[in-house]
Amino acid sequence: MTLKRANGLKINLIKTQIFDTMIDITEIKDDAFHNSLRRDFTFNSLFYNILENKDEDFLKEGINDLKNGFIRSCASTNQKIDFDSYHILRMLRFASKYHYTIDDKYLSDIEQNIKIYQNDLINKISKEIIRKEMYLIFSTHNPSFAIYSLYILFCIKLYYIDLIILFFT
Repeated sequence: MTLKRANGLKINLIKTQIFDTMIDITEIKDDAFHNSLRRDFTFNSLFYNILENKDEDFLKEGINDLKNGFIRSCASTNQKIDFDSYHILRMLRFASKYHYTIDDKYLSDIEQNIKIYQNDLINKISKEIIRKEMYLIFSTHNPSFAIYSLYILFCIKLYYIDLIILFFT
């Protein structure tokens, strides 16, 4: 399947099955640097060059962030972080699972835009996505960090019953 985005970028999506495992293959008709900028975290912007047998870190921070356990946005410091509540849940899951430190810029952005993120969590993010992320958070070795962070960031006491219902239904 080929998708064409408004900016003219073509994305090819292919699914294949190898034994019992489904594999998603995404081919983006853009250079790897610009593809890296569209990722959420620097460690998710890494590529492996199979022709040269080496890692590619076009943003120059992904490998170090991965080694040092640091969650940072791919956006440059002068750009606004364009996240929604789904990315915040992912960020908290990675921090809980791998004991990573979250960039202060993220936390500052979340605090400044908390009402938007709370609205996203209630109105824009599907229950299935929230359920999946909450399941993955509860499956980590350190779920208390994420739950505490959700309590602080999202005033989870207001949504606690809904999240638990979503998680267990």
